[in-house]
Amino acid sequence: MDVTFADERLEAFIKDKKKAGNRYKKYARDAEFYEALIDAIDTMREVECAKDLEGFSYLHYEPLKHQKKPTSSIRILNGYVERLIFEEYENGIRVLVLELSNDHYGNKK
Repeated sequence: MDVTFADERLEAFIKDKKKAGNRYKKYARDAEFYEALIDAIDTMREVECAKDLEGFSYLHYEPLKHQKKPTSSIRILNGYVERLIFEEYENGIRVLVLELSNDHYGNKK
C-alpha cells in the first residue's frame, strides 16, 4: 500500500530521525522505538489493505470507535503507549499522527 503522511514533521522524522524537531526529539533518542516505528511503516506498505494488519499481532491493529472519520491505530512497540493513528483510502494509508498521549492507554512505561 501507499503510505502518506498528514503531518510533514512526522514524515521528516521517519525519513531521517535527525530531523525530529522538538515534537519528536524524545523518540529520536530512543533507537529501539525508532527502529520499531520504521518496521511498522514498512509493514503498512507491505499489506494489501489496512485490515490485513490484524495478522501482525504485535501491532495490535484496531479500528477506532467514536471518530468523525473512520480511523484506525497500530501500536509501535510493546510496552509503549504511542500509537500511529491513520485512515485508509482507495490506494493506501494516510498516517495522521503519532499519538503521544500517555493517559489514553494508561501509562505502561
